[in-house]
Amino acid sequence: MLVPEELYSRIVQVMPIPCVDLLVVDEAEKILLLLRRNEPAAGQWWFPGGRVHLGETRADAAVRKLKEECGLKAISTQE
Repeated sequence: MLVPEELYSRIVQVMPIPCVDLLVVDEAEKILLLLRRNEPAAGQWWFPGGRVHLGETRADAAVRKLKEECGLKAISTQE
């Protein structure tokens, strides 16, 4: 279901939108950045991430954004 643009704009003005940003570090301690295509910050280097969907946990959103934006599969490094 899509929210009409006019209503969405009003919602954004008064309601925080939960998002996740990912800090992806490889074994050489290099940090993954993406060149943004969309506003805000189009054309700038940024961390992968984005909005959390309705009913989605932040952890699930992080896994989804890693796959969508980077083509990477999340693995747990916690024991």
